[in-house]
Amino acid sequence: MKRKQLLILAMAVVTIVPSILLSQQCLRAEARDLYKQCITDPAADATTNQLYDLTCLTYLGAWIDGFAVASTWPQAKALCLPNDGVSGELAKAILVKWLVKHQSELKNGVTSRLAVLAALAEEYPCNSSRR
Repeated sequence: MKRKQLLILAMAVVTIVPSILLSQQCLRAEARDLYKQCITDPAADATTNQLYDLTCLTYLGAWIDGFAVASTWPQAKALCLPNDGVSGELAKAILVKWLVKHQSELKNGVTSRLAVLAALAEEYPCNSSRR
């Protein structure tokens, strides 16, 4: 490989692998752990906050993509995403708003997956005209 290709590959590995590992950690995590990834921590440095933001957006993007595929099955009607989709940034804002509103859920140990489902289902119920 050429030096430039190796450098690009190294940068991709350094950028993507920590995000994947942290996303895997989020799959088993409680919503309060995901909440920490999705908000800006004033005590943390910029690099840490960027990594947390990337982790949050990666998790939410994967969740939305997974749900979009699963929603093609007739029995999947927990929520109805808009036809034009939901960006990671919008999903993050919806999730953070829901978690702030439902602080008791954080204390009770609700899982990240359930928190994302609840937040998006509240924002995009199937009886909505926004579909």
